[in-house]
Amino acid sequence: MTDQIAFAHSVAEAVLHRFGPLTPPWQILAADLDTNVFPSPFLPTSVAVTLGNGRKPEIALYPLITDTETAVTELAGQIQDHVIESTGGLALPRCPGHQHPMTARVDNGTAYWLCPANPTHHREPIIPT
Repeated sequence: MTDQIAFAHSVAEAVLHRFGPLTPPWQILAADLDTNVFPSPFLPTSVAVTLGNGRKPEIALYPLITDTETAVTELAGQIQDHVIESTGGLALPRCPGHQHPMTARVDNGTAYWLCPANPTHHREPIIPT
């Protein structure tokens, strides 16, 4: 489980880094097993990643009961929602050449940021290689 917590933390760091300088000055405050959810506190189903600037922390979940790529897109999408809400609607990460944000999605077994209007327009791995 320690490896999954560390991996969820690194994914969250990569997502915040990708948003660039327009992102609020957030950091990862904590990452730990989420024991407050069904089915049992003894069998955690996700890693809770707490992020923010210390004033109003937000929580995003990295699910443990699905494949890694889907879990990465779930976590990235939740962080994206929190950041977009906190910035008043900035399109982050911005799709190159467009005004909308990219979307976290699994395509051909890899977690990508994709253009929601035309996935062939732009794609980049959520976890840089």
